[in-house]
Amino acid sequence: IPTSKIKPAMGSTFHGVDLTKEWHLPVGFVRKPEASRYDTSERSLKRKGPLEFHTAVQLTGKSTKIGSNRLVEAQDGSWIKDEDLAIAVKPSDLPAIANKAQKWIDISIISQTLVLYEGQKPVYVTAVSTGRDGMGDPKTTHSTIRGTFRIREKHVTTTMDAHEVDNKFELRDVPWVEYFEAGYAIHAAPWHDEYGKPRSHGCINLSPIDARRLFMWTDPPLPADWHGVYSAEPTGEGTIVNIHP
Repeated sequence: IPTSKIKPAMGSTFHGVDLTKEWHLPVGFVRKPEASRYDTSERSLKRKGPLEFHTAVQLTGKSTKIGSNRLVEAQDGSWIKDEDLAIAVKPSDLPAIANKAQKWIDISIISQTLVLYEGQKPVYVTAVSTGRDGMGDPKTTHSTIRGTFRIREKHVTTTMDAHEVDNKFELRDVPWVEYFEAGYAIHAAPWHDEYGKPRSHGCINLSPIDARRLFMWTDPPLPADWHGVYSAEPTGEGTIVNIHP
């Protein structure tokens, strides 16, 4: 193959942040290359400087509106347009599954974020890419299914494909794949770097670093020297996956 026709695919180095240390919810991840910090002290937007794509930002939870722009406050006192961030917040009312001391995964389609919980304690947060048609009907569009599920099977790598009319594809050796309902899975997507924006055919795309971390954290655990595992009585019950708007 002529070298002029190819380019190296280095893979994304993006990853989320550990909420058991200095970080805490709410957290935002920059999802637009042109994002900036602003000074709003005079009730106008004064640009303070750019924000690097995919930067994690510790937020205070405060927000304001100037003109048509809604902004959220960063811990350093600057303000950022909320549309420029994938923002994960801790809901005021956690689902019933959080009442037990068990691990579960919370995924928001609107915010494009994923939070790992141990009971009521959030322990990790990152940006994801869910179905590219957002809140559409998963039966007729490329939208992610919503509801509460459990991890059914896990594969270190596997082949993923689709057979819809005019939409055939086959991806070999997709890494860190965790199926939770029919053909829907949480998996690494090394072919793009747009985490924080809807992008997939319905699965939940993670960066390779985040996908591996999630894979090692969820149940059922992968036995040593195994390439995949199914949830069953001998291997254990799968981790809960809660997907909502």
